[in-house]
Amino acid sequence: PPDLPGERMHILSFDSEEPAVLMPGTSGAALEVLGPEVTLGALSFRGIGPGQTGVIIRDKNAELQFLDLEVSGGVGVALSGAAGAPWVHHVRIWGGEGTGVEVGCKGGGCAVTSFVLDDNWISSGTGVRVHAGASGVVRDTVIDDAQVGLWVEGSTEILGNLVWGDVAVRAWGSSLVLHNNLLLGEAHGLWLGATTGAQSADVRHNSIRAWGETVTLEGDLGAVQLGSNAVLGEMPRGGDWQDLGGNVACPKGEHCWLEGPSPSLVPKAGGLLVESGMSFLDLESDWCGSPRGPVPFAGALEQVEVPGVVEAGFKHEVECRPFKSDAPGGEENQDTGAAGEPVESSDTGGMSEDSPGSKDRGRSTASAGCSVTSPTVPGPMSLWVWALCALGCRVGRTSV
Repeated sequence: PPDLPGERMHILSFDSEEPAVLMPGTSGAALEVLGPEVTLGALSFRGIGPGQTGVIIRDKNAELQFLDLEVSGGVGVALSGAAGAPWVHHVRIWGGEGTGVEVGCKGGGCAVTSFVLDDNWISSGTGVRVHAGASGVVRDTVIDDAQVGLWVEGSTEILGNLVWGDVAVRAWGSSLVLHNNLLLGEAHGLWLGATTGAQSADVRHNSIRAWGETVTLEGDLGAVQLGSNAVLGEMPRGGDWQDLGGNVACPKGEHCWLEGPSPSLVPKAGGLLVESGMSFLDLESDWCGSPRGPVPFAGALEQVEVPGVVEAGFKHEVECRPFKSDAPGGEENQDTGAAGEPVESSDTGGMSEDSPGSKDRGRSTASAGCSVTSPTVPGPMSLWVWALCALGCRVGRTSV
């Protein structure tokens, strides 16, 4: 659209049930917003390949919501320019390749400040890339099937996300806040390092596990603080970091989490995580939004269960609640949703069956007390096997 004066521009589909489909040409972007403040909604983007971008937002306040983007090698959403405070909310990006959301530019030439990525579901090669000079928040977002889930070089708050990838979170030379996250990595769970600038990080109440290195610290790290994290394996031995207390290193999964054919991230009654965390006044709720006890559990979750069936999808559609257990303080409470508000039980969660990335991505479904099978060798299917375990289900593995 041209640079027009006046009020905010709205670019919406006429029919929210059948969104308008936009496709890029041989190069460039399907939609590039240069001028007015804009709201984009109920739009679908297809055929975004290498060298192409679905949506580019430059220099303005923008609100992107209820978008659906197929990315097969390019960038789903690119935010660039120093002005404005872009908000990307309830956006589905899928396709398995490329970058879901790119914030800023390489080298920091088009920094974006005060960006907010909230309640999105991203399945791509790199879930979110935040370049140097950018600053903002990534919260309540699900990232799966990623080579790197969150690649952060700018100052970023990472709050209440579920991130799975070869590397779940990679942060180099930035200021990082990492609270209440479920980080699931194959090579690395959390990888902090520094090249040209000191890395500072506030890392509290996260559940972190990986087949390789769970927490890796490298380089000139500056002020790195770790508190009340649940880590599979050992706490980091490299780098300088401050222990705020309440961190629990689980030698094996069954020492901390519910037992089953495969380890989960639900704290085990009588396990090492029970009332082992430190109490922080600014972190009174867990990943689900459930209140923490006077002496909280280590990690992102107090004990929770899933009352219905959960499919891969947006976090706000996941229902989890405190449940009665043998652990201290394990009294049954009212159901709460991800934001801690009362919710009604439902049979299904996540995207509808007709939504891209549900049935066609081969996702498994599960219910509380169920058994989910997956191949022995970890692969893209593993995220929601792990995520469902993190929310109360057991996993069974079959050999291939």
